[in-house]
Amino acid sequence: MSALQAILNYQEKDKELYQLERELAASPERKEYAKVRKILDGAPEKLEALETKAVALKTEIAALIAQYEDVVDRLNAMNEDFEHGDELLSSGADLSFYKKKVATASDRVKKLKADLKVLSDDVAATEEEYKALKTLVRSAEKKKVDVAGAYKKVKEEKEPAMNALKAELMQLAKEVPAPLLEKYMAKRKEKLDLPIVGKLDGMRCSLCGMEPSGLDLQKLKEGHAVECETCRRIIFAE
Repeated sequence: MSALQAILNYQEKDKELYQLERELAASPERKEYAKVRKILDGAPEKLEALETKAVALKTEIAALIAQYEDVVDRLNAMNEDFEHGDELLSSGADLSFYKKKVATASDRVKKLKADLKVLSDDVAATEEEYKALKTLVRSAEKKKVDVAGAYKKVKEEKEPAMNALKAELMQLAKEVPAPLLEKYMAKRKEKLDLPIVGKLDGMRCSLCGMEPSGLDLQKLKEGHAVECETCRRIIFAE
């Protein structure tokens, strides 16, 4: 039996296994199980990240509050000086300089208040996101046992047929040259839709319709299998 025929025979039987795998993956039970697992597997890292973010934001807020209070104290002191404007003038002070300092400090206070508002809103949003995620995790934990059981039942129903096909494939694999089977299995792991192996149709890949390069066409004429540069599948020439 030729290597081409051997791998095509293997592929025909593998299509049956592939169909069962797709049916299992597309089942509502599998999708719900995957959804719950995704929530529970990703939750610890997400919760930790939100906690870290909240702590950092609160630290930043504390630093801004300290700056705000310092600027307000200085602004109050300057305003007190203005209450004694006559004395300042009589001592030769430049009131325009003081006015400029007050204006600068006032602008700084407004800016700090705006920054504090943004940070406070960010903290509130982060805490809400944290609470929502905790609620989602609690819900997922309650559903975990039920969805895992439902998926296990569906999986067990398909396992006898899948195991029988795997046994047949083990026998068919003995007829396929090891390097070719290795290439096929590598493509299978890439989760490419079957068929993975096809014949050259004229001067084109029968699986995607594109023409291989001149070098690949030469290899095909010499009896070698090549990987289609377009669809990444394995093609043969008879």
